[in-house]
Amino acid sequence: NADIGLVHEFGSVTGHIPARSFLRMPIETKSKELMKAMSSKMVQAAFVNGNYEKVYALLGVKAEEIVQDGFATGGFGKWPALESSTIARKGSSGILIDTAELRKSVTSDVVRKSSL
Repeated sequence: NADIGLVHEFGSVTGHIPARSFLRMPIETKSKELMKAMSSKMVQAAFVNGNYEKVYALLGVKAEEIVQDGFATGGFGKWPALESSTIARKGSSGILIDTAELRKSVTSDVVRKSSL
């Protein structure tokens, strides 16, 4: 999925695939929504209690939700449409959902950074 994700995130000149950012663009597009999540009662309570891992986990879940909304809406209507030859080959005009493996691979995880 990392290779497929890289191609779709940035596009491929040699593969004639336009960029369809499924990570950066949704988060940038909905950054205000993500920032608003910072003021939720759960995030604020975790922050006040010093549970920063929970703060990051809650924000990660919100970011996952935003990315999934991007998949559901064709990148909020911003992804380039598929070429007719691609639609004919795969039998669908759905963008980035052939097997849903890429979509299912989008998760978040909070890990403690080890000091070197």
